[in-house]
Amino acid sequence: MDPGLQFGFLYDLLVGEGRVWDFRDLLLAVVSSLGWEAASERFFGPASDAEVIDTILNDWERPGFDEGSTLGLLDLFTSLILQDPRRHLKSRNALLLREAEALVGSIRSNQDHQDLMRSRPFVQFLLARAALELDPPPPDSWRRQGLRGMFLYQGPGIHLPIYVPGRDGKTPGWETLFSQSTPEQRRAVEVAAGMAHHLGDHRLHAQALKLLILQSEKPLAAIGALGDLQNKVQGDRQGYFSTNLSGYLVVSTQDERRELLRLLELPEGASTSLAFEALNSKSLRWAWAVIRVFLIASAAGEGHSGAVAAAYFDDDLAGIDLSDLNPRVKEFSREELGIEEEEP
Repeated sequence: MDPGLQFGFLYDLLVGEGRVWDFRDLLLAVVSSLGWEAASERFFGPASDAEVIDTILNDWERPGFDEGSTLGLLDLFTSLILQDPRRHLKSRNALLLREAEALVGSIRSNQDHQDLMRSRPFVQFLLARAALELDPPPPDSWRRQGLRGMFLYQGPGIHLPIYVPGRDGKTPGWETLFSQSTPEQRRAVEVAAGMAHHLGDHRLHAQALKLLILQSEKPLAAIGALGDLQNKVQGDRQGYFSTNLSGYLVVSTQDERRELLRLLELPEGASTSLAFEALNSKSLRWAWAVIRVFLIASAAGEGHSGAVAAAYFDDDLAGIDLSDLNPRVKEFSREELGIEEEEP
């Protein structure tokens, strides 16, 4: 995207023609490409988050109750939250959620439009609210808490944690990672998951399952359900393999580890290569290679400790491609795993 491209003229055109859904699509695409701060300035010039949101409301809200503008704004505000619920946008997301709640209130108070409570934007509202109620994700390194591994950074959005151990093989217990939630909060996400499934919206259904997993003390069954949805319905290979890697934090028995290893070593079609090796994401391939070493050692009946798994490192991680990886991943690979980046 042209870094100098401005969208003020196009925005005014969309407002004049009442094309709220086209504005919604355009703004989300620009935010995804440039980030919130740069994108909002391209549309509205230098302005605070509160001023930007007020401008959007003033330009798009209609007298009385207008179904199109209400749903369009509700979808926009909740999509922005789900696009990036991280804490550095906490104040912006709080403003967006407040306005989304007001829009939902207008729907609830309008007896002629109660069917909108089963719409896709309303499901998104339930999920956006739940996402902001979650505990913040862990930092990428937990060394200060006695662990030598690192969490893989996966970008904005809702993600299950992926943890790559150091040579000691230790991992944080899931009980330290899942977000404590009330029965009402869990029930809201369960309702959203059911509604998304009924609507046939697989993307929202997957997001709901991720939130349920992050709320769950024992998420193994839900992780399996999410993996099946991604693999068999969505055809989301990267999402499916990411979910399997997250399962490493949850498995505890020898049988569970062997089953996870089986999933991580699925072949690529009829070929002899492994499906994980064909992924476009280098960071996921790197995480897979390291986690697989510990699972291989465990499956061989040699325990699950780093001391045992270290014997497999030189053979299984030799020649792993570290190019184009995050500098922190390269540093971790070199200092903790003893993997040196090969010269080009």
